[in-house]
Amino acid sequence: MTTKVSNPLTVVAIFSTLAEGFATISLINLPPEIQSVFVYFVMIFPVLIVGVFFALLNWNHTVLYAPSDFENEEMYIESLKLKERVKTEVIGSLTDAVGGEVQLSPEQVQRITEKVGGAVEQATMDSRKEKILSLLVDGELSTHEVYERMNISKVYVYRLLGELHTDGKVDQRKEGRHAFWSLP
Repeated sequence: MTTKVSNPLTVVAIFSTLAEGFATISLINLPPEIQSVFVYFVMIFPVLIVGVFFALLNWNHTVLYAPSDFENEEMYIESLKLKERVKTEVIGSLTDAVGGEVQLSPEQVQRITEKVGGAVEQATMDSRKEKILSLLVDGELSTHEVYERMNISKVYVYRLLGELHTDGKVDQRKEGRHAFWSLP
């Protein structure tokens, strides 16, 4: 049986498990005067790994997922390319607008990049919400039917439908464990 490791989170878990295991084995073989210092390392190292992991997850979460983790790999890759292209265009336009006379600081570039990234993501969500609304024009659909027609992640479909329901743009009818959606 072969198991493919495609997620960086799995690699981090394997690395930290091996590092802790080898550190514990090494601890037994160290002289007593060094053991006390090494014990602190063995205790602090996992906390450091968790801290770095959560920092990475907070500020650059896209690197933790492979395109194969998503239902439609092409859409994921295309959205990343779109975000980068829009960011590059906006920053280039701003630089051209100030005529090179004013230099943007790295912090300003970072803030602009974050705002553009958020705007692109919101525009993507809005276009997908519009697609869901256009699907519902033909009549009531189950969540599963919407998911199959949209060809995107189930979680994302639930999120979009939930936001549309909160905004009053769709109605939800539950039948057991299944939800059905229609236009009001």
